[in-house]
Amino acid sequence: MYKRILICVVSFIVLFSIHAIGFASGKEEVTEEMVLKYGLEIDVQVMDPLNTVWMTNANQLMYERLISKDAEGNYVGELAESWEVSGDGLTWTFHLKKGIKFQDGTDFDAEAAKWFLEQGQKVWWSVEYQQVEQIIVKDPYTLVLKQKKPDANLMYGLTQVYASIMSPTAKEKYGDDYGTTIVVGTGPFKFVEWLPGSHLILEKWDGYHKQYPSFVKEGVLLDKVVYKFFPEAAARIAAFEAGELDILQGVPPQDVKRLESRDDTTIMKRPRDAVVYIGFNFDDPVTGNVNFRKAVAHAIKRDTYVRVCAMGEANPAYSWIPDQNIAYLREAQQLQPDYNKKKAQEYLAKMGYRDTDGDGIVDKDGKPLKVKFWTTTETQFKQLGEIAYTQLREVGIDVVVESWDVGTQQDLITKGGHQMYKQVYDWDNPDIMNFLSNSANIPMPNMLHLRDSYVDDILNRTTQCKTIEQRNDLFRQLQEHLIEIQAVVPLYVPYEIFAVKNYVKNFKYWEKGGTGYVYEYLYDVYIEK
Repeated sequence: MYKRILICVVSFIVLFSIHAIGFASGKEEVTEEMVLKYGLEIDVQVMDPLNTVWMTNANQLMYERLISKDAEGNYVGELAESWEVSGDGLTWTFHLKKGIKFQDGTDFDAEAAKWFLEQGQKVWWSVEYQQVEQIIVKDPYTLVLKQKKPDANLMYGLTQVYASIMSPTAKEKYGDDYGTTIVVGTGPFKFVEWLPGSHLILEKWDGYHKQYPSFVKEGVLLDKVVYKFFPEAAARIAAFEAGELDILQGVPPQDVKRLESRDDTTIMKRPRDAVVYIGFNFDDPVTGNVNFRKAVAHAIKRDTYVRVCAMGEANPAYSWIPDQNIAYLREAQQLQPDYNKKKAQEYLAKMGYRDTDGDGIVDKDGKPLKVKFWTTTETQFKQLGEIAYTQLREVGIDVVVESWDVGTQQDLITKGGHQMYKQVYDWDNPDIMNFLSNSANIPMPNMLHLRDSYVDDILNRTTQCKTIEQRNDLFRQLQEHLIEIQAVVPLYVPYEIFAVKNYVKNFKYWEKGGTGYVYEYLYDVYIEK
């Protein structure tokens, strides 16, 4: 009897040991934590939609909005179950999903949504809700927005990433620390740690409501997402090739062909809803002069920037929005000044600048024309600064190029004192021009410090259109005016390039979907090694 019991016990121990060895060796992969390591070239900033001008992929995972878009650009509910619009377009009624909580345990309801939208009417992107005059809580799960005038763009405003709804309790409790040491949304991932310049860690939130948008098939399959930041191109690629990253967004153009040849990697790319451009400080006596800006425009050879900075992975840009945008001005290429050294020098001469001593640099009253050009530290943008230096000197403008990380550059521009600068944005709606040129947005994000009543008037009218086409026509008029005053010099539309290890399944970049144009969802994504 005792022998039989002993044999059973020994057998159990042996079987348990074998199972444990198998578990420890990784054969029981279902128990392993599924961690996605995602590389970005630009660090996050404050992860507070009410207090930042830069949002990254991570915000898409921690927060949700009332509505979103699917991969085909169709509006779908996210925190809203459904909605309807009155016949006159003035009253929008949203029926909210029930049983949803923020990650701090407080309820998401119509009061929370109202609070957030009211705060949104006080910040730089408030233009998205400019016509909303009343936000009414009809009952805990019904929110009504009443507009002064119909605004065809309201739906888009509610889908963009800055409309990500946070916990009112957390925002009021943590104040200025909110978005840096604490982030509280309703999304499927929660904030763990952010070490600026290094990494951001998010982990799956077990309390997520799982009332997914309609385009989601299986839901959240990852346990953790670790974002790593590499402003230097060489460091990004080295990390990806060393196996430190599973996905790299922002593949340097010079590395695309090599990565395409790898058996373990898939390259995905698309034209970004972005324009790389040269901006000017309109408050500066030199760069604020339209003759100087026209001179710069005639000094620029766009094909050089496309070939060198983007290694051909870009298209030339002729307006402040890319040519795939539905509001693009088709005559922009004909209106935009092309390279012409003689015309550039003629515009400088209108300012009184000529090369009187034969040193190649124009001067006035014995002082050479010298300007500061600020760019950022990414490899391609350092190259951009070098090209600008060479091309502007060819027409007689001396240039001092200085490179900063993105955050530092924005801080310096906010304080003023800039003259010329490199800038790039990602935004799939023409109202990016509202953010960047409306006088109400000085000093940020209107880094131009542009004060133009005609511009402000058109921008105001774009928020009162009954149809999208009426709105697009106004933005085309605006582009024509901005080219006339040479507000910026567009350079190129870059491609967004991803490198994805083949064991990462179901990762998709979205060509048409709302915030998907920049911020990729990670629903349904899993790792199969």
